Amino acid sequence: MSKKSDDGINRRAFLKAAGGMIASTSIFSRLSHAEDGNNPDINEYVPENLREVGPATLDEYRSRFTYTKGDSTGFSPHCVNCKGNCAWQTFEKDGRIVREEQVANYPQIRADIPDANPRGCNKGAVHSQSLHEKDRLLYPLKRAGERGSGKWKRISWDEAFTEIAKRIVDKLARKEFEKIMVYAGTGILSPLKRGAGLRFGSLIGAVRFNIAGPLGDMFPGATIAYGNSLSGTTSEAWYDADYLLIIGANPMATRIPDAHYINEGRYKGNRVVTISPEYSPTAKASSHWIPIKTGTDSLFVASMNHVILKEKLYDEKFIKELTDLPFLVKVKDEKLLNGSDIVPWGKTDVFYFYDLVSSKHVEAPGTKGSDIKSIKLDSKINP
Repeated sequence: MSKKSDDGINRRAFLKAAGGMIASTSIFSRLSHAEDGNNPDINEYVPENLREVGPATLDEYRSRFTYTKGDSTGFSPHCVNCKGNCAWQTFEKDGRIVREEQVANYPQIRADIPDANPRGCNKGAVHSQSLHEKDRLLYPLKRAGERGSGKWKRISWDEAFTEIAKRIVDKLARKEFEKIMVYAGTGILSPLKRGAGLRFGSLIGAVRFNIAGPLGDMFPGATIAYGNSLSGTTSEAWYDADYLLIIGANPMATRIPDAHYINEGRYKGNRVVTISPEYSPTAKASSHWIPIKTGTDSLFVASMNHVILKEKLYDEKFIKELTDLPFLVKVKDEKLLNGSDIVPWGKTDVFYFYDLVSSKHVEAPGTKGSDIKSIKLDSKINP
């Protein structure tokens, strides 16, 4: 019968644990570092059939390399659901891409910032497979039934181009520009391909989707708040940031080509904090991980905003001039006060804030309907 100690550990358990520690010590002593001078001989842990590469293996790799070297080469910027559009060199054989390699020829931006090379990841390296997927459309299809019925018939390229051209010319002749819409996608495959469609739409006066319109309200929201939809920075800013807060994103998995800036920033002393419910690859590479319950992101950020406002931890000049936070909101419907609320003929896209200098509402400069196109505040105005 074993006797338990005051802390609940009995003699049998102690002996088991001690024996395990001794065995572990023995194992790790066999795996000592090279500088110890006690490394086990290679013959002790590498099977004989793996100690050298046989002729058959060498021939296999040589054969694969010779084939994938191809008979022609080219360059292709592309990505897979990340908009990174890394530069790739492609190798073709018999009209088909058989290998892709990172170009790794990006210039240095600044001497004190690591370069972007090599860019490209394992997802981009197999991008060319999508060219040969079974469900890829290789020819034009025309609807052959009611909308939504899923019935289509194949037509020739000449038929497709002719029908599209006739309809466009007809709308242009009638000056019905608003009835022509060009959607060139988000540039997820290549901005070069998207740019051609956008240029064509501009030349014919067509209606165009906002780049993020079909996906969400990121760009429209940024435009309303900042007056500019592209208010972000490029990825090397991650390296420059002394404190990087990551929430609602997982760049280690979704921005693989540029994620090295986060790691390099940590190496020079930056603090990286990731807020996410799961222990994501980005959380793993961060200085701190703050796990929150799924679905509480908005509450967490709202709490942060509350503290920032309560303790005045904000840049007051930035908020007054570059955001819509000072804009007046109507109590009855919680909408922004606009020109039509002031006078019947007022513009609905002109907004107001309360001026502490004049003690009255004044027009906010730089809004869509304002005659003042700059958002810069006059020195005599203090929202």
